[in-house]
Amino acid sequence: MRVTVPDQPQPARRWSIDPASLRIASGLVLFTFAATHLLNHALGLVSVEWMQAGQDLRLAVTRSLPGTAVLLAAITVHFGFGLNKLVALRT
Repeated sequence: MRVTVPDQPQPARRWSIDPASLRIASGLVLFTFAATHLLNHALGLVSVEWMQAGQDLRLAVTRSLPGTAVLLAAITVHFGFGLNKLVALRT
């Protein structure tokens, strides 16, 4: 006869941010910024009015306080990780 012990409740996991997820998140933010910039150029092939409308929408996001903060944080984090990797390769 087997005796089974009921599962103990697991303690709540705290949020932990590892460097790999930070690097990926910052890269995705920068990729999104570059992709919308290039898509805006593609809109210019269709119509100048569409390009201006796309530019207005893109600037409303990136030139706002939260958009600027997210973009600057992504640039800083991504640059920092790249510099850290470069230094680690040289030593």
